[in-house]
Amino acid sequence: MSAAIPKEESNYLRFYYMMMKVAPKAVRIKFNTEFSPIVLQKTLNQSKSKLSNLRKDKVINAIQWEHLFPRTGTVSSENFDFSLMICLLRNLADIPIDDIHPDPNNKTDGGNLSRLKYFRNKFAHATDCTMSDEIFEIKWKEISETIERIGGIQFKQPCEEAKVTKLDENDKELLLEWKNSKRKDPMSEGLCNINKEIIEEWKAEKGKVIETKAIKELSRLVKEENIVVVIGPSGCGKSTAIHQIA
Repeated sequence: MSAAIPKEESNYLRFYYMMMKVAPKAVRIKFNTEFSPIVLQKTLNQSKSKLSNLRKDKVINAIQWEHLFPRTGTVSSENFDFSLMICLLRNLADIPIDDIHPDPNNKTDGGNLSRLKYFRNKFAHATDCTMSDEIFEIKWKEISETIERIGGIQFKQPCEEAKVTKLDENDKELLLEWKNSKRKDPMSEGLCNINKEIIEEWKAEKGKVIETKAIKELSRLVKEENIVVVIGPSGCGKSTAIHQIA
């Protein structure tokens, strides 16, 4: 039988779960009301210039960009993470979302989304994985009410259940997930810069290669499999295909 974990650590895990697992679902509901799934791709295409500037400023990363403008398939907010949805709501829906903790009396969409963003960032830079009962009660009330205002009354029960569900050692996987997400890139800054330069060179060459049937099939396989081996006789285009896909 799994041992119970310390109360202050349990408080932290519950709050972590709310911010990382429940809050994004509520934000997605708000996102879909602002950007109808039916015309989402059209909206993004019309705003591509503005989004490109956000990408240049590193507000939108490469993975998020791929979800905004997928090479295959249809764009869907289901593939958008919390930060990307907040970014789009802030820049395309003109909702005033701030980086600081909003006034407690600010219950507007901007205030609610700012509150979620603030607490999310706090977790991203936290160094301590514990939370006292007093702080937990105050923050839990604030964040659960915010989630309900954003996502609707349907989130009331999930929030209540998350607060009282018994946690044990098995739930420490949540904490491990958080710790792993904070691990620093093992490459030095110099190597990272070289890597970025090479990728930019590849992007510049992208339009020079004709996308053959083989390249399309390899691209599909790379997205679906962990490992793909490309074999063939000398001169058949293995290196070119791999370079293009990379």
